[in-house]
Amino acid sequence: MKKNILITLSAVLTTFFWTACKESDNILEGTPSEASFTAAITAVPDTLPFVQKVTFTNGSKDAFIYKWDFGDGSNPSAEANPVHIYKSSNTFTVKLTSVGKAGSSESTRVITVQDACSNETFRKLTSCGVQKWTWSSSADAIKVLSADASQVFFAGPAAGCQVDDKFTFQADGTFKYDANGETFSVQAGYSCQPAIANATSFKLAAKAGTVPKIILGPAVTGGRAFMGTTDQVVGNAYEIRSITDETMVLRGTLQDGNLIEFKFQLPSDLDNVKLLLTGGATRSWKLDASKVPGPITVGPNDGDPTGFFGGGPLSPCQVDDIYTFGQNNSIVYNAGAETFVAGNPGSCQAPRNYSTNFTFTNVPSGAGIAQINLPVNAQLFIGITDRPSENVYRILEINDNRMVLRAGNGNSGVVFDLFLLELINIDDD
Repeated sequence: MKKNILITLSAVLTTFFWTACKESDNILEGTPSEASFTAAITAVPDTLPFVQKVTFTNGSKDAFIYKWDFGDGSNPSAEANPVHIYKSSNTFTVKLTSVGKAGSSESTRVITVQDACSNETFRKLTSCGVQKWTWSSSADAIKVLSADASQVFFAGPAAGCQVDDKFTFQADGTFKYDANGETFSVQAGYSCQPAIANATSFKLAAKAGTVPKIILGPAVTGGRAFMGTTDQVVGNAYEIRSITDETMVLRGTLQDGNLIEFKFQLPSDLDNVKLLLTGGATRSWKLDASKVPGPITVGPNDGDPTGFFGGGPLSPCQVDDIYTFGQNNSIVYNAGAETFVAGNPGSCQAPRNYSTNFTFTNVPSGAGIAQINLPVNAQLFIGITDRPSENVYRILEINDNRMVLRAGNGNSGVVFDLFLLELINIDDD
């Protein structure tokens, strides 16, 4: 289309100049054109996103052909008074070429247009493109409050089939919900159900001086429009109580007038590993007694993890040890009747059950995809009581059924590799 317009304009200009310009007393016949125009720019409205339309009004004199260059790389226009849609905010140099009987002239104007991303909340919500949000791992990711928010009726973490939910906001107003298997349904007795269809669009109400609100569009047939839980909120509207580049807190009004509040965060690889570790709520693990030659190996460092001991069968009092990890960063050790205490020789002794909290971080150096950090306390351990003194456990591999931990940071002279199975997987066997 661009080529056709340019060729047509060139042909018309050539024909015109040969017919309208002739040597007659050394003057050109006709009136020269004077190009001029104005631009009416759409102000950023209170509801986002919006289409940024700029209306150009042609004020050229004695012209009958026009060529507009909008400055954004789009095709030129030959309309007299075009309306142009700009896809992003920026400063553009617009040029109008007008042609009259005695020649052409140009007029340029610099304009600045804004889009929805000029609003800081919208920018953080959508990342000016596509942004996914998932549940916060906080113990109070879900709250139910009184109508005036003065009382907390409920506070708890997201359920197991909720924590992998993804809510995607796009700068063009598209909304997507990915349940990753199941949806936690309030209407089905607070249980995990097959994925529920959701809304496919959203608006952000962002009037100055008010709390911004996400307003979801209608749900797909047979579905339900929701953020967080499937509770029905008034007007499908969720106030954005706070938002940063990584976290967001939403609040909606329930049908009974009480409030429901959700905490979200950007998904990360670390979050995904933690979901596998905890199952989204709690998940229990045991040493893999079936592994040959054994589920525990010992070596001097990451480069030689079996150099001291290549593995052997577990002691009978190790086989029933259970380690339960919680999404709230809790760990509970249940020894059963006894705990195997390492030594020369090691022996089964009184159970050393414990319950404590861990921190979950990226691995600062060496092998691993995530790191479990226990308090430095002689009574706390995973797998072996003679673990390295730093009491850190790097996750080398993990899925829903199996996990490989490496006790030690790799710099203290010894590492232990621990091969574990999810407890339910062992019981099913």
